[in-house]
Amino acid sequence: MGEFDDFTRKLSGDHQERTADHEVREAKERDDRHAGWDRDIALLETVATPLLDEAKRACEAQGMRPVIARNWERERFTDPAVEFQLFGPKKRPLDSSTYEVQANTTVVRVEDGKLRASITKRAIGSSVGVNYVGYDEDGIKQALKHSISSFYDEIDPGKA
Repeated sequence: MGEFDDFTRKLSGDHQERTADHEVREAKERDDRHAGWDRDIALLETVATPLLDEAKRACEAQGMRPVIARNWERERFTDPAVEFQLFGPKKRPLDSSTYEVQANTTVVRVEDGKLRASITKRAIGSSVGVNYVGYDEDGIKQALKHSISSFYDEIDPGKA
């Protein structure tokens, strides 16, 4: 056994030790991240979901097609969020047919332990609420109202 055998054995042992430490640290960080996401999902489900369901029911009663989209699954890569997407018919200007349009979308996520609602521009002709950011239950309600308002702005007969 030569000098290089001892040298490579030492480096290999050091590498295996660092790799094992890294894997333990990664597992702990993943478990902590998943526990945090589980808390965020529970908050979204208990506070945001009833509001989204209420808005969905009201929109369906008016002939709109709301969609509630959740992004969480077991091996997720992004922080949990729930979206309220709203679709519905717009009358064509030259005949009685309609086509489907989309309103601006409400996105609810947890930020620093608080629910944060914002608007994502999806409507082509409406900018209602696009700069809105609100927090907690009142913020979610206001964001949903902006999304619904953007639908009516989008289908306004004066807009092409």
